Amino acid sequence: MADEAVRVVSGGPLAFGMGDKLDKAAAGSFEKGYHITMQSGMNHWVVAPEGGATVQVSAMGPFQIVYADPKDDPRK
Repeated sequence: MADEAVRVVSGGPLAFGMGDKLDKAAAGSFEKGYHITMQSGMNHWVVAPEGGATVQVSAMGPFQIVYADPKDDPRK
């Protein structure tokens, strides 16, 4: 696992936070052109606005997305 740099390329803002559960009341946010670093080993989340956002996620491999709650995995 690796730290992730998450950058808003267009749209936004993105709301983000740390933890196993989404908590919009405790969320931070960042706009187009900015980025945050999500630390490896910590559960974290982002939420795009209704209009959407394009994000770029960069990390030093290997890279894997693991859902804290498997039922949230959109691939299943």
